[in-house]
Amino acid sequence: MINPFDYLFYKLYKVELCTGGTNLGYSMGWMLVLLFLNFLTIYWWLTGSMEPTDTISSVGFASIFILITLFYWILKRDKKVIAKFKNESTKSREIGNLVVICYVILTIVSFILVIK
Repeated sequence: MINPFDYLFYKLYKVELCTGGTNLGYSMGWMLVLLFLNFLTIYWWLTGSMEPTDTISSVGFASIFILITLFYWILKRDKKVIAKFKNESTKSREIGNLVVICYVILTIVSFILVIK
C-alpha cells in the first residue's frame, strides 16, 4: 500500500527537479503549505468561524512543520521515499500525476470556498 504523504513528497520533489532545483527543503515547504491549507479548511469548516485564534493557527502550523521535518529530514526518510518510487512505471507515474494534480486543485478550491 502506498503512503499518500510519501507519494505527495516524492511528486513535489520531482516537480522541484523539473524546475531546476535540487533542494529537498522546497518539496517539504510545498507539502507544509498544502497540509496547512487542509488543516485551516477543515478547522474553519467545522467551527464555522474564519477567525482562528493565534494559538490554533500557530499550533497547527508548528505541528505540521515538526512532523514533516521529523519524518523526512531528521529521520532521513527522504532518500528512502525517493528510492521507493524512483522506478515507478509510466502508467503509475501518469496516474500519480493526475491524483496529485487533483489533490492540489481540490485543496485550493476547498480553501477558497470555505473563506467565501
